[in-house]
Amino acid sequence: MIKPRDRIIYIPNHVISLVEALRQPIERDEDGSMISIPNTFLSHPNCEPGFVTSVTADRCAFCRFWYKVEPFTTLSLRTKSCSEKVSLENLLLVTYQQGITQEDIDRVCEEYSICLERT
Repeated sequence: MIKPRDRIIYIPNHVISLVEALRQPIERDEDGSMISIPNTFLSHPNCEPGFVTSVTADRCAFCRFWYKVEPFTTLSLRTKSCSEKVSLENLLLVTYQQGITQEDIDRVCEEYSICLERT
């Protein structure tokens, strides 16, 4: 189950369609979010790493996304002014994002006055 502060990767519909066309497995949680997808698809240029700021009742989440530059820093936050609403079905929950810790997310939220639901 996806919740605020979770690290995620946004997987666009056309990448999901490609995975399904190749008959690759996609595991989903009860909320519809992805638990696993073959790693080879995560490097697709349209997949975006980020974090959840809130979850809605209509099976969507508001998220902030990072620019895909390394190393990730607070300067690489792509969505600084507002969160973007995306379907839970397009989100892959991840426990690790290269170069980004939970403390980094907390620091960025404070720096940009991002209010998160605490769970």
